[in-house]
Amino acid sequence: MATTADVASEFAALNKLYSSGDPVERNPFPMYRELRDKRPIMDGDILARYGVPSQADYILSGRQIYSLFRYEDVARALQDDETFSAGLQAIGLGDFLGDGILTAYSGTEHRKLRGAMAKALTPTTLRDWRSQLIEPQIRNHLEALKPRGKCDLVSEFTLRFPIDVVYRILGYPDDSEFAAQFAGWALRILSGTPTDPEAVTQAHAAALEASRNIYDATLEVVKARRKAGADGTDMMSRMISAEYEGETLDDHIITSLIRGLLPAAAETTTRTLGNMLVLLMDRPEMLSRLRDDRSLMTKAITETMRMEPTAAYLARETRVDTEFHGVKVPAGTALSLCIGSANRDERVFENPDELDFDRKLTPTMLGFGAGAHICLGMPLARLEVEVAMNAILDILPAIRRDSDAPRSEIVGLNLRGPDDLNVCWY
Repeated sequence: MATTADVASEFAALNKLYSSGDPVERNPFPMYRELRDKRPIMDGDILARYGVPSQADYILSGRQIYSLFRYEDVARALQDDETFSAGLQAIGLGDFLGDGILTAYSGTEHRKLRGAMAKALTPTTLRDWRSQLIEPQIRNHLEALKPRGKCDLVSEFTLRFPIDVVYRILGYPDDSEFAAQFAGWALRILSGTPTDPEAVTQAHAAALEASRNIYDATLEVVKARRKAGADGTDMMSRMISAEYEGETLDDHIITSLIRGLLPAAAETTTRTLGNMLVLLMDRPEMLSRLRDDRSLMTKAITETMRMEPTAAYLARETRVDTEFHGVKVPAGTALSLCIGSANRDERVFENPDELDFDRKLTPTMLGFGAGAHICLGMPLARLEVEVAMNAILDILPAIRRDSDAPRSEIVGLNLRGPDDLNVCWY
């Protein structure tokens, strides 16, 4: 393996890359409300205006882009795969992830690959993973932290445990250092598309090297798993043995798909749990209610993800000429879809800026996307957050902000979450 990658430093570098440096990134929601009312379709990519990387044009080609802010428009673009293509992520990240970007596929090929991967995520498998891998790892992390009384929970817990959990679930060796190395490389891939043209060459080369390192090492694991019979419950074994309409997947495509999962596999959980904790610690009465009534957990996760989705923007490309609010949008146009705005659209959600465990989410929030390309890992991500939040409430029941440390905040326009989480529980 070539150069090493430290997961904490790579996470910090990724956050810096995706930071606008503008005060609006702390609270973009008043701006979104105004845009929903006055400019529901905006000419140009609002992320580019703030210098933040965007799926709509990772490679800075200067292509035509419109930004959408209302729920009905964002949901339409996500759900109508005949009119709107999900393949934009393959332009840019495709340089690093090759055949492993599931959203780049459509039609029969997409159904085949997604179907084979979905067979590795059955309810029975998720229950096994919960008892054998997820709960033990999370509770061991927290029990080790408990005597300290205070810490930065991002660096000490929410960044660490998803790596230990996800990499074992995927089928990598039971080795924390190995997992951390891979997680660092995966984050480096996400940092491979900076908005500063002068930084592109170096970042691109580093991301390509990280991608090759992941592919080469993963391919060896996949080959060894196949040779051993692939009889485990991990994702690699399930994908090796899975058939979809009589077809199986070869080592290359399994390796590529696993590599394609890695960039978001851990850091999304880190941000989701961080956002949930910040929202609840700022509302101690709701934190107390959740501590006393765990039957609210599913609703609490959904509602915090509605208010603060970790991926606040997705992108689609028009396959045919279409129209939004009287604006004609030609085929081949990129759309920057503001999930963060859509999830707070007052036309859909009553009192959208309020956190409400009792909210009836009909229609659903768009934090995991929607339609044919809804996030495949959604059940696992929700399970990890549920287990982690329950464990925090059990082991650190007095958790609150550390008044002696800098105040941690949710920040970001595209990738959104706290850079740190200074808490205490003594």
